[in-house]
Amino acid sequence: MASTLQPPAERIVLKGHKPLSGTTIHGWPALLFGAVFVIMGSPILAIGMKWMNYPGSSIHAPLWVIGICGGLFVACGVWLMIHGARGLRRLWNMANGKQELPESPWLWDYPWQAQGITDNKFKESLKSIVALAVFGTFLAPFNWIAFVSDSSGIFWQVLTGLFDVIILFGVGSYLLKNAGQFLAFGNGRVSFQEFPFFLDQTMHLTISRLPADLTTVHLDLRCIEEAYEIREREGGQKRESVVVCYQIYHDAQTIRGEQVNETGELRCAWNLPDDKYFTSTPSERPARFWELEVQGTRPGMDYHSRFLLPVYAGTP
Repeated sequence: MASTLQPPAERIVLKGHKPLSGTTIHGWPALLFGAVFVIMGSPILAIGMKWMNYPGSSIHAPLWVIGICGGLFVACGVWLMIHGARGLRRLWNMANGKQELPESPWLWDYPWQAQGITDNKFKESLKSIVALAVFGTFLAPFNWIAFVSDSSGIFWQVLTGLFDVIILFGVGSYLLKNAGQFLAFGNGRVSFQEFPFFLDQTMHLTISRLPADLTTVHLDLRCIEEAYEIREREGGQKRESVVVCYQIYHDAQTIRGEQVNETGELRCAWNLPDDKYFTSTPSERPARFWELEVQGTRPGMDYHSRFLLPVYAGTP
C-alpha cells in the first residue's frame, strides 16, 4: 500500500462539529485542575448549605445563591477529575495495547463491536437535559441579582435576560432536536460486513432502522482530524485553547428512498483511499477518526444520524 504519510493539502474546518476529545485538557492536568475547583468550591458550598458557620455580616446574598455558586465549582471540578481519570485509563490502555498488539489497534483503541455501531440518540438527549440544567443553574444567581436584588440596573437586567434567551433557545432547541429524533426514529444502527475496514479496500455497510417514508438519503463519509488551537475571542481581548475539527477526506452519495427496503435497511459501499495517513487514531489526543453522516429527507421531521467507523491502515 502506498503512503505519503503527510497531512492532506485540503483541510476544511467543520464548524460546530462534535470532537472526540471534548476538551483540550486531559489526564493529570485535568485531574489536578479539577481538584483545585473542588477545593475552592467546597467551603462556599458548605456556607450556602449551612454546613459551616460564617459571620452573617459578611454575607450579602441569599444562602441559596452562595450554595449554587459553590455547587457549580464543585460540580465542574468533579467532572474534570472524572474526565482526567478516564484520560489516564485511556493512556494506560493505549500504551499497553501498543506493546502487546501494535499491529491491531482496532482491538484496544476504541470499544468497537465487530458487528456494528449504534447511534445513541437517547444518550444525546440526556446530555442536552443536563446541559440545560447546568446553564440554568449557572444563570440563577445572575437572575436573582438582576431581577430581585436592589443593586442591579437596567443594563444588568437586559444583559441577563439576553443570556437567558440565548440559553433557552440555543440549548433548548438542541434538546428538542435530539429528543424529537429519538422519539420519532429511535437509535439508528450501521452493521459492518467486515471488521475492521482497511484503507485501499472497499467498505460495505448496512444502515438499518431507517424510516420507511424517506424520499432521499444523503450519505457523507468523512475522515476528521482534530487540532488544538489557540484562538482569540471576538474583540481580541481573550485567547482560549479550543478543539477544531478538520475534514481531511470526504466522499458522498445521494440515494433514492425507494432503495431502502421494507425492513428499513440500506446497503452502501465505499472505496477507501490508499493513504496510511488516514488511519483511525481515536485514542490519541487530538484524535483522528472516520464517521458516516446519514441525512434522510421525509415529510415532517427529517432523519439524521452519525456513526463512527473503524477504518485503519493494514492488510486483511
